[in-house]
Amino acid sequence: MKLRFAVCLLALLCFGAGVSRAQGVPTLEVALNYSHLSVTPTSSQIGSFSMNGGSGQISYNVNKWVSAVGDVGYYTMNPTPSKGLIGLTIHGTEVNYLLGPRLSYRHFQRFTPYAQILIGMFHDTETTFDDPFKSEFKLGYTAGGGVDFKIKSYLAFRPVAIDIQRTQFAEQGSFRQIQTNVRYSAGFVLRF
Repeated sequence: MKLRFAVCLLALLCFGAGVSRAQGVPTLEVALNYSHLSVTPTSSQIGSFSMNGGSGQISYNVNKWVSAVGDVGYYTMNPTPSKGLIGLTIHGTEVNYLLGPRLSYRHFQRFTPYAQILIGMFHDTETTFDDPFKSEFKLGYTAGGGVDFKIKSYLAFRPVAIDIQRTQFAEQGSFRQIQTNVRYSAGFVLRF
């Protein structure tokens, strides 16, 4: 129900709001990023691990300050010995589908810092948290920000975007099922 409300609010913001165009603000931005995900499970039996992958974002700029953002990411890892209490070899994938608002500060000509909160679904494979019986879809969110440096009017470089990611996957050996992860991304942004 909360997710449906968030999606309806985002759609209303994108399509129902009167769009006041500021000069030099692109209507649409598409980002392609390399992403590194540091995963911190609740269970000390598994221990922390890292995943690498990519993420893509599309943002519709409602005005100079506010954007509606869609984010899709895919992360994977090679079989890795666990750093936890028991000697497991862990491997797996995680996929995210997120939507939410972004606030940008477009005061500078060369760079644009931003902050965002994205809510949506996360999917992990059976082996990601060492539960051989479950591949799960769970609700989660990310909160963070970054900065884009203008190269041309149609192209920007994103050297850093950092998000705190909160997920709720079941973990073997733990009753508390909340992970607090950090996602670092860098890439290029096409502006239309």
